[in-house]
This record gives sequence, C-alpha cells and structure tokens, in this order.
Amino acid sequence: MKFKNKAFTLTELLVALGIIGAIAAVSIPSLMTRIQNRMFVTNLKSTTEAIKLLVDKQLVTSPSRTLEGTDFDSITKLFTTNNFNLARTICSNSDKSCWTTTKYKTLKNTSSATKSRPNYSTVKLKNGATMTYARIYSSSVAFPGTPREDTVFGHFYIDVNGDDLPNIAGRDYFEIYVSKRGKLYPNYDIATNFNSVNGQKNCINGNADACYGVIVDNGWKMPY
Repeated sequence: MKFKNKAFTLTELLVALGIIGAIAAVSIPSLMTRIQNRMFVTNLKSTTEAIKLLVDKQLVTSPSRTLEGTDFDSITKLFTTNNFNLARTICSNSDKSCWTTTKYKTLKNTSSATKSRPNYSTVKLKNGATMTYARIYSSSVAFPGTPREDTVFGHFYIDVNGDDLPNIAGRDYFEIYVSKRGKLYPNYDIATNFNSVNGQKNCINGNADACYGVIVDNGWKMPY
C-alpha cells in the first residue's frame, strides 16, 4: 500500500500565520499592561511597607505613642536618608527635576491630564518612586470606627515610577493617609464603610487614595 505525502499549502500556511498574528496583536498589549500593572503594585507595596516600617519605629520612641513630636511632624524632618532610601534629597516646588509632571490623567479619561499634582516639596526614592508629604493639622477629622483621638495626621502622594508614563491616577500615582496612631488608610471611610465597589468608582473618577484602598482590599492586585 502506498501512502501519499500530505503537507500544508502555501495558502493554508499564510492563513494560519494571519490568525496567529491577529491573536498576538490582541493579546500582547493586554499582557504587557498586566505586567506593567504588577510592577506598579509591587513598587507601591514596597514604598508603603517602607512608610509603615518607619511609622512603627517612630511610635516606639514616641512618649505619647502617637506620631506627634516625631519626624512625621514635617516634611523636612521626615525626608532624610535616615528614614528613607533617597536617591535625591528634597526638591522645592519649582524644581522640575524631581517631579516633572504637573498634571495626571484619570482612569475615566486617559485622553487628557486634568488632575494636578500636589504642590509640595518632593523627594525621589532609590526604587524609582517620587514622593511628597503634607502634614494635616485639623484635629476634627477622625477616621470612622477608630478612637476619636485617632485623627488624620498626614497625607502621602506617591508616583511609583517617577517621571515615567503613564502618569495616571490609579496606575502609577496614589495617595495614602496616615493617622495620629500610625494607621495607613486610603481615605476617611476605610475604617468602617470602605468597599471595593464604591472605592473602584471613586478610583476611576480620579481619587488616587481610593485606588490604593481597592488594591489593598484585593490582596495587592489591581482589579480595574
């Protein structure tokens, strides 16, 4: 019995390659986005852990067991080489070499930058992040579900990859609140009634603090 050799025709090969190319064109950008998002979250987590480690260290040495009277009282006391791995010391508001972006896009509208960056002095960390901090002196702002004396103490603003794109709130730009007793929160509502659904809506609209809460709430993953 004789067997005939079978092979694909040139047309069949071209069709197969075309299908593979179409699948790659659709899947590769999505895959790259997921990889990039994981990198952003990893940098956000490492920066957050550095802040929390410093918070715990300062609380141990604080007579009041709060952040009052610690380095968290001011940006100049906080941003030193003893507290963070700084690649660059404090830059003034007008120094664009530290924080070049003046506007951030939102997840809802990535076509134009509408969210202004914080107008405070800034530092660059060795992990590539840009960060600034604002001391909040209002004693009337308390986190729901916490002791009344545990009020808002400070506010961190973080761009996890510095000057690099995409410069979108919720992708590479985030905000974190710290309470007087050293708790890290995404916003005033996290203690009792923060939830991922509402948090994600706020995140998409440009609230970078809500984006941080959603990521933490989802096990350090970016679900949006």
